[in-house]
Amino acid sequence: MEEARYGISDMTGIYIPLNIKNFYILSPCFSKYDNLYHYILESAKQAIDAAFTYGFTCNGKRIKKKKFITNSTTD
Repeated sequence: MEEARYGISDMTGIYIPLNIKNFYILSPCFSKYDNLYHYILESAKQAIDAAFTYGFTCNGKRIKKKKFITNSTTD
């Protein structure tokens, strides 16, 4: 397991067993960050992007990013 010098022990915290079929695992790359602030910020961006890429359900409604086709021609 990779460990960051600014992180906390993986033994800290409480983990609830998850049904893995309902989640996507995002593997962190700790060496890309030199502080906890940037790690959290970039992880949040990655999680938001993954949520809209893979889609998610909220109150029974499926939410997923649509691909839009645009015309690149101008008049």
